[in-house]
Amino acid sequence: MNNLNSKLAIIFCLVSIFTVSCSAGMNGTPSVTCVENILKANVVRVDDINHRFFVVSNTIKASDIKNNLSSLRKCFAGTNWHPDWVLSVFTDSKYAGYKDEETIIPFHKQNMWAKAYIFEYDQANRSLIKNPATKPENIMP
Repeated sequence: MNNLNSKLAIIFCLVSIFTVSCSAGMNGTPSVTCVENILKANVVRVDDINHRFFVVSNTIKASDIKNNLSSLRKCFAGTNWHPDWVLSVFTDSKYAGYKDEETIIPFHKQNMWAKAYIFEYDQANRSLIKNPATKPENIMP
């Protein structure tokens, strides 16, 4: 009986830890709202593992990102993302994803995905790249 109680306690602890770690992601957090408000754009997807926000805007310019970096950094202050977050900016939400994903691969025809991927800001490298998948132009540092 004691062995069963120990096993149940361990299972309960593992489930509790898993539940807490899953709910600790950035979806629906103040960081999402903060980035959206600063860039006047939509965060349509969050990759918690790679600390990446997929942002959609067809009007954003490099200066919108560059001029707001101090404010954007504050969006991640106090989070485990603070030192190494990335913004991937696309013109349309249907393209917001990694190039090798099953739902994105069809958009490689006529370079649609690459053309829609207009900016990438990488906080760890402090680099801003325009057109990262077609003709990468390093705007920063």
